[in-house]
Amino acid sequence: MSEFEKELEKSKSHDRVFPNYYHEKILIKLFKDWQPPKPLVVVPQIIADWIELIKQRNRNVLALLDSDDMPCDVYDWLFIQEDDENIKLILLAWVKGYTVEKEHKFSLVNKITGEYLVLPAIEYRIKNENIFDHSAHFKKDDLPEWKPEMYQFTEVEIASMETGSYEQIEVEP
Repeated sequence: MSEFEKELEKSKSHDRVFPNYYHEKILIKLFKDWQPPKPLVVVPQIIADWIELIKQRNRNVLALLDSDDMPCDVYDWLFIQEDDENIKLILLAWVKGYTVEKEHKFSLVNKITGEYLVLPAIEYRIKNENIFDHSAHFKKDDLPEWKPEMYQFTEVEIASMETGSYEQIEVEP
């Protein structure tokens, strides 16, 4: 007897007045091998974006692993590792679906002044090019609430910056 059948057996009604009682054996046959769905693969946002881009181009699964315009971040996630676990993950995500990993975001606070690092608007527009040469600093009460992306950074972004005199403060999602 399967786990599902055992659970169903425990919960069945022994009252013969209910008509559903007579259909229970049919239900057991129908759902005898039923298993709850397995959770979807969890991938970073950059991988989810890559999968969707390849699908939009109507390309096949091979393009996930072998494309001339693969972003460096995707290439590193797939191939710069000791094993092939990430390759297995992206292939499973393609076939079975995926959910996107929640990225941890951080604000950078100057240890000396207590001011937050904020990207100026021009730099915000080219942020994806990893150009972090110019910056501004604001007190917490003066931060531009309408554009949190200007002062909230991912670990990957922080790694590309010189942040020696800054403390990382995790931002609540």
